[in-house]
Amino acid sequence: MDDFGPLKDLIRAFTQSSFTRFAISGDGVRIQLRQSQPAERRAATSAEPVKVHVESRSSKPRGGLDTGKAILSTRVGHFFPSRNQQGELALKEGDLIEQGQALGIVESMNLKYEIKADRSGLVDRYLIEDGEAVEFGQPLILLK
Repeated sequence: MDDFGPLKDLIRAFTQSSFTRFAISGDGVRIQLRQSQPAERRAATSAEPVKVHVESRSSKPRGGLDTGKAILSTRVGHFFPSRNQQGELALKEGDLIEQGQALGIVESMNLKYEIKADRSGLVDRYLIEDGEAVEFGQPLILLK
């Protein structure tokens, strides 16, 4: 039986922190924690649930994902896709992207790095949620 004490301690520390997101990975396991408001903004009696997402990379199927047809992250950080003036995603399924077109940013250590398309193609779908942590070489957008 697994000992979840360290995981419970991590979750408790996170919920009492000023962070809204936390991610850690190692030994084939990735843990992501998110909360809508940091501890200092919540009322002392508030009992907001914290979303915990744990995935095992070794058991997660790639679903036949052809990374040769994907735009990959060139940075480590949090990915934020480009948005239009109305705040909607600038790219939708079926949209044509051109090589060199800005697709979004990866934010790392309060620095923002623009992610540009390394090829032209039609957008199939986003593979990453807005603000999700990404690694170098991780697929961001799948092309048709």
